[in-house]
Parts: sequence; C-alpha cells; structure tokens
Amino acid sequence: MAKMQDANSALQASSELTSSLSQALGMLSNEVAKSEEMTKTLGDSTQVMQKTSNEYRTLSMAVRSSRQLITKLQRRDWTDRLLLLFGLLVFTLTVLSILRRRLWIWVPGWKTLTGQCAEGDFLCF
Repeated sequence: MAKMQDANSALQASSELTSSLSQALGMLSNEVAKSEEMTKTLGDSTQVMQKTSNEYRTLSMAVRSSRQLITKLQRRDWTDRLLLLFGLLVFTLTVLSILRRRLWIWVPGWKTLTGQCAEGDFLCF
C-alpha cells in the first residue's frame, strides 16, 4: 500500500508538474504571439515614420523654395514701386516743362533745377 501511495503521489506530482509545464507553455506561446504582433506593429510604424519623414523633407524643400520665391517677389515689388515713382517724377517734370513753355508760367525753382542760374545769383527763381 505504501508503494501504491508513493506511486499515486508520484503520479499526482507528475500530473501537477505536467499541468504546470503545460500552463507555462501556453503562457510562453501567448507571449511569443504578442511579441510577433508587436514586432509587426513596430515594423509597420517604422515604415509609416519613414514615409512621414520623406514627406516632411519634401514639404520642407517646398517651403524653402516658396520662401525664396516670395523674397524675390518682394524685391521685385519694391523695384517696381521705385520705377513707378521715378516714372511719375519724370512725367510730372515733363508736364511742368511743357506748361511752362506753352503758357509762360513761372515755376518756382525752375532755373535752379535746370542750371540756368549764374554762380553769384542768390535769388534766382
């Protein structure tokens, strides 16, 4: 009987050990599956990050070139304004010159601007 109890207890211990090992195997299998899923997710995330990084570089280059174009357009705008003001000045002086010659209108400072004053003449208008 003692042998039978020893055999039963050995069988029960072996059964418990087998069940514990089976549970450990199941838990390890679950962990391996989770690890595989996480690895796949990490790989997908890496690809998404690389695509995002490439798009960011592309947009960064587009913004940089747009900034350069805007700067050029601003410079051209100022140049155009200066040219328009210069043209307006020339036009106004031309109109004043024509009016002065046709209508004999006295324009203050005209002789000084055109260099018709003598060197010692202080009140040349």
